Parts: sequence; C-alpha cells; structure tokens
Amino acid sequence: MHVHQDCEYNALRFLKQLTLLRIHFLNCKGDSVPDFVALLQEIEPQLKHLSVIGFQHRYPVDVICDCCPQSQSLEIAGFTFLKNSSEASSNLPLKRLKLWSNPPFNIESILFLFSNCKYLEELFFKHPIF
Repeated sequence: MHVHQDCEYNALRFLKQLTLLRIHFLNCKGDSVPDFVALLQEIEPQLKHLSVIGFQHRYPVDVICDCCPQSQSLEIAGFTFLKNSSEASSNLPLKRLKLWSNPPFNIESILFLFSNCKYLEELFFKHPIF
C-alpha cells in the first residue's frame, strides 16, 4: 500500500486478521509515524510480516517490535532509532530482518535488534555497517 496521507491507511484498522503488511510512505508529507504506530497497536497480535518503506521518516524499532510481538519478518527502509529500549520486549521471534538506511546508522537500534532477535536466520543490510 502506498500512503500519501494518513487517511489512506485508516481503513486498515478494521483488518484484525491481517498477517502481512507492506506499507510505503514514499510520498507522504509530514510525520505519519505516530499514526502508523497507533495502527500497529490496533492490529498487532496476529501480524507476522511487516515491511515499512519511507526513507524520509524515523522509525522507533523498539516500539514497532513491541507492537508486533509475533512478527517473524521485519523490513524497515528508513532511519531507525530507539525510543525507550528499557521498556522494550526481548527474545523477539524474528527470523528475517532487512534494514535499508542511508548513513549515518543508528548503532543502538541495530544492536537492540541483534541482541533481542536470537532466532534470526536471515539478515540483510542495504548499506552494511560492518
């Protein structure tokens, strides 16, 4: 789904059985991330695969992981950061992780994911930091 305005994804709130969500914020003006996080909190438990694309936005990986505790794959194309890592879940069931970002990378968010995704089988960086 390509999002240009917040109202374009408000209908997703009614999809309580959704297991895969791929959302593009490529041309979305303003900060849509708070509304996106609110959406995740509503459809959260069954979501297994999440892909979020929008390089002009900042994504709180700890909050996203808390909203999607059963997620097996996560793709984020944009700047990642930690909002409050002390309250975040640990031992996430992620098996596939894809991170696409332009430098500078937020090392804290990457280390958070590495230390909390012990079942990781696939890892992809668009711009590797190591």
